[in-house]
Amino acid sequence: AFTMLRSPNTDEHSIIVLGEPLSGKSYFSETVAREVSKGKTIKIQPPVNGSTEKSDLIRTLQKQLKSATKSGSILKEAPRGSVFIIEDLELWWDRSKPDGKLIRFIVKLINRYQSQFSFIINCNVYAFRIMQGQGLLNHLTASRIFLRNFDATAMRHLLLQRHDAGGLTLTLKGKIQEEISNKNFRKLMDKFQESSNGIVGIALHQWIGNIREYQEDLVAIDFPQEQSLPRLADKELLVILSQFLIHKHMDATRLQKLFGYADRSQADRIIAQ
Repeated sequence: AFTMLRSPNTDEHSIIVLGEPLSGKSYFSETVAREVSKGKTIKIQPPVNGSTEKSDLIRTLQKQLKSATKSGSILKEAPRGSVFIIEDLELWWDRSKPDGKLIRFIVKLINRYQSQFSFIINCNVYAFRIMQGQGLLNHLTASRIFLRNFDATAMRHLLLQRHDAGGLTLTLKGKIQEEISNKNFRKLMDKFQESSNGIVGIALHQWIGNIREYQEDLVAIDFPQEQSLPRLADKELLVILSQFLIHKHMDATRLQKLFGYADRSQADRIIAQ
């Protein structure tokens, strides 16, 4: 990523970071931006529930750049050498609108200005594949970086690093960290990797969720419990559930549009479940 964004070939000054939900795309993007930025790092965050309106994107740019310009040329007002992080590209897209006008507009902006700035886009890999299939990213020249799930060694390193940063002592089954055998400690860490399938965000949530007790500088933790989904025979329900992987913030309004429910209450019931 560093090599591409520092390349003398300005056509290479954009990357798209792809991964599963909670795979660390935002953290990776911010880390890369800190290393390569020669100006400012400008984060373009979509509205919480997403938007396909160009006016919402322009308002976001106006806020970040403190400008009143109402067109894509607003990017020229950023300091040269700045890095733009476009967070959650899929939230500027709606699967039910295959023309993807706003995504096409974003692609044009990136291609137009990547000689002056660097662009780091991050996107849900499942949504990315659908956008590709719709032809929305045909002209995007950004290099693709796929974030892999963490293996056991990488996950142990990450969890220990995060834990040590807090300056607290870990306890497991009544034993403080120094007394826990290497075998049991490795078993604990590997269990987090296994139960999260190596997805870093899930593992970190599980780590916090399995803190059983906190007292002074001691943190008592339990092994994570495996959570398995029941087998589902209802194919329609499986299709609906898949949309929660593709769309980061799924609400009843979006669900109703995606599936064309005439009655909003049907979408409300699904979300409530």
